[in-house]
Amino acid sequence: MKLKIILFSCLLIVLSSCSSNEPEVNNDEYKKYVIDFLQSKEGKDTIVELIQDPEIEQAMVDLFKSTEIHEQMKETALEILESPSVQQYIESILSNTNETKKNKSDQDSKDNSSQTETGSNKEQSSPDEGESNQGTS
Repeated sequence: MKLKIILFSCLLIVLSSCSSNEPEVNNDEYKKYVIDFLQSKEGKDTIVELIQDPEIEQAMVDLFKSTEIHEQMKETALEILESPSVQQYIESILSNTNETKKNKSDQDSKDNSSQTETGSNKEQSSPDEGESNQGTS
């Protein structure tokens, strides 16, 4: 009987130690905590300190020099540039640029034609002025 009580007590201790009063944190909550920390001043300062560490800096340089990373970056850039949303965005920029150039060209044409008309008016008035000056002298 003593043995049963001791075994039962040990089992009770083990089971009670397994359950904790601390709330469980799932992955989503953990990610939220990490993101909140990284966006805080302390988190940003920590990242800056890590980046300034010579060992980390050298590891980052080595990482970016690796050909595997270059290939991954090329593939990612191509995927992004070939996506329909980016294609539409680029087309809208180009059409806006073309419209701006066309409007500027039209405006330049109007300015040139108005300058030409003004110049021809001056030329027409010059001979008249000459004639009137000749008649008065």
